[in-house]
Amino acid sequence: MTVFEQACLISNQRRADLLPTQTEGITFSKKHQRYMNNLFDKMRDGYYHRFTKRATVALIAAVMVLIMTATAFAIPASRDFIIDRLTGHAFYSIDAEGYYDVTDLHIGYIPEGFEKTDSNFTSQVYDIEYYNESGDEYIIITKSSNKEPIDIDTEHNIINEIEHNGRNYISFSSTVGSGRYNIDLLWNDGRYIYMVDGNVPLEELLKIADEVN
Repeated sequence: MTVFEQACLISNQRRADLLPTQTEGITFSKKHQRYMNNLFDKMRDGYYHRFTKRATVALIAAVMVLIMTATAFAIPASRDFIIDRLTGHAFYSIDAEGYYDVTDLHIGYIPEGFEKTDSNFTSQVYDIEYYNESGDEYIIITKSSNKEPIDIDTEHNIINEIEHNGRNYISFSSTVGSGRYNIDLLWNDGRYIYMVDGNVPLEELLKIADEVN
């Protein structure tokens, strides 16, 4: 192990020692659970290989270098936001004065044929899930506190910027099978971060986004 690798491990250990030993219960969103289930399925099928101890140390070292050299840039929008880019990932955040807990989520439009199937509400996030009758199309609408950035998988998604009705969105899409795409729309109002996620046409997602606050 090199001196640099040892320094990275020591630094990480010191950071870990500062973390609280007890935390409040965490409720993960359906989107997060679905993403993790897909990841575990790929690992079981051998899509991702196991890391050796040496590879893990090298990965930690590489991540530390990326974190130290990551650059942030702002994209003009109705509300300014910041994207910190790392290899394979990016973090979306807003530079607001103070933090705002989530208290409600108003949805003014849902396409015909979709019914509410689940919801999750905490002071940090409020998401509502809808499915069509056949269960092959879904929509998830999320309102998040500005306390934590939103993680974007840039390795497996196509990232675009969309302007619609005076609002700038970040969209990221990925193939979900049979040539269909899963699309996420991300935006903010200066206090909260919103996301509309689904495997329905982009036009429908934009209609939904227009009526979310």
